[in-house]
Amino acid sequence: MKVSFNFILIFFLVFKITNAQDIYVSDTLGSNNYDGTESAPFKTIAKGIQEVDPGETIFVMNGTYTNSNYGTADPANINTLNNPNAVTINKSGQPGNYITLTNYPGHSPKIKFDGQGGIKISGSQSFIIISGFEVEGPSSQITYAQAEADRQYKITVTNDNNPNTNYNNSYFSGKGIWGGFQAHSNIIVKNNIVHDIPGSGIRFNDSDHITIENNTVYNTTWWSSSAESAIVFAETIAVDSDNGTDIKMIMRGNKVFNNWNRILFFKTSQPENSGNNNADYGTENFTQIWDGQGLYVTRSDDNYNGVFLFENNLCVNNGKNGINFDHSLAASAIMQNNTIFFNGVHEIIQDISENDEGNTAHRGQKVGGIKSNKVKNTTVVNNIIVTRDNLFSALQLNDNTGTRIVTDNIFLNGSIPTDINNIESQNMIQINPLFVNPTTIDNDVLTMSGWANYMNQTDFSLKSDSPAINSGNPSYSPEKDILGVSRPVGSGVDIGAYEYVSVSNDNSPPTITILGDNPISVFQGSTYTDQGATATDNVDGDITANITVTSNVDTSTVGTYTVTYNVSDAAGNAATEVVRTVNV
Repeated sequence: MKVSFNFILIFFLVFKITNAQDIYVSDTLGSNNYDGTESAPFKTIAKGIQEVDPGETIFVMNGTYTNSNYGTADPANINTLNNPNAVTINKSGQPGNYITLTNYPGHSPKIKFDGQGGIKISGSQSFIIISGFEVEGPSSQITYAQAEADRQYKITVTNDNNPNTNYNNSYFSGKGIWGGFQAHSNIIVKNNIVHDIPGSGIRFNDSDHITIENNTVYNTTWWSSSAESAIVFAETIAVDSDNGTDIKMIMRGNKVFNNWNRILFFKTSQPENSGNNNADYGTENFTQIWDGQGLYVTRSDDNYNGVFLFENNLCVNNGKNGINFDHSLAASAIMQNNTIFFNGVHEIIQDISENDEGNTAHRGQKVGGIKSNKVKNTTVVNNIIVTRDNLFSALQLNDNTGTRIVTDNIFLNGSIPTDINNIESQNMIQINPLFVNPTTIDNDVLTMSGWANYMNQTDFSLKSDSPAINSGNPSYSPEKDILGVSRPVGSGVDIGAYEYVSVSNDNSPPTITILGDNPISVFQGSTYTDQGATATDNVDGDITANITVTSNVDTSTVGTYTVTYNVSDAAGNAATEVVRTVNV
């Protein structure tokens, strides 16, 4: 009987997908000569990516994973400043079969880089999930003088008319997690900590269907001369023929703070779809800094009809606006239940740069809230926006060609539009939202190093007497808050990123979910590594870190053993104990 090649190929692909195998990586215990199993992991993430197929997961264990030549970057040596990315994902998943790169349960792997970036999705790869990493760049080792000298070098090689000289110093502009400048779709970046990045913390250009959620991004964009911001969607364009008006680009549940520009923008070429009419912007003659936003969408394709969703984000002490939605002529945005606090710190940073460090000050616009400019529709509902003083804008909605909805927000300080009907009657103006422990003007510092502890001990959840409680608009509220608490808890949804829950009213225990097989069988004499469990609570959110584990597993002796998991929430509610059976 003849069997066609196509039949064999289809059978092989179906077999691979339905028999997907997880891959394990350990910098300290692994070897690329091993088989990539849990007990014999690969050593490098690159090897895991080489072996992964759609529908499979790469679990990365504790360790520090770096780019090749890490540690060789030297600002005094121009030939050392373009090291590669630490991790490059050069494969695509498939619809319903994403490739997932994530931390091993209970582990906290770190990606460190001193070149182009931390984790890059190359080419046009799509259907990928990146989760559970700490990504650290070299910003803490860079000085203002070095970054300014790099900008001057960039100007020199751009203007020398010599085709043999090009600017490639990625050391000063490396990104944390990014997609290069190629088109991607169906990407999820979640539960990562991204910090001390010279350029953007998380960035995707020319992409569609991207979700950035539950990440913490801080101390980014300081040293790049490329006008960057903390989390960025730039030049968004519809994938294939999918150009509807549904929600496709999402920034949700992110904590974004202390991200600002210190170096003037200089462009080596005009950005695509710039929309900027200032002839000096990005030239060596420009003397202001306009960038360093918390969450930033800019220069979407003029015909892109999709909706950008910003919800449950906490944006504090960023250089310019907490959220900036700009030059996306056919696109719309929904901004709901965000907490935007004391942004626009750029002017204070320039004071310190000038007065404490002796640098030339580069001023800019006094913006510190939400801005939507040159777009179609904008909906701003259930947000808390607090600026340092009334000299900053709290809300700007300029050149919106469609509808502008502004309702059920709390504004404290800062200016708001005067040309929107009933804006004062439909929002709380000059009302203190009453956070548990926010920063205050007294926490502003006089030295650059003083910002390191700025967010320590802060708490932007609501006090019991906050006017935000039960005051939100249910038509625009997310199902959960920034901590995963289901909305509403009380008689109505709350305004801002955090839903208020009284400890005295918390009678619901958390839930424990075992990861991996249960029961599980292992060979006598082998090494047993437990895959752990997760715990979630309706009030406290993710409390996996609080789980206590008890195990009597002894792989030297044949028998049946147990691993037990217990956890309680802050109110003292104990979860039902969960037990894994291990057969040796």
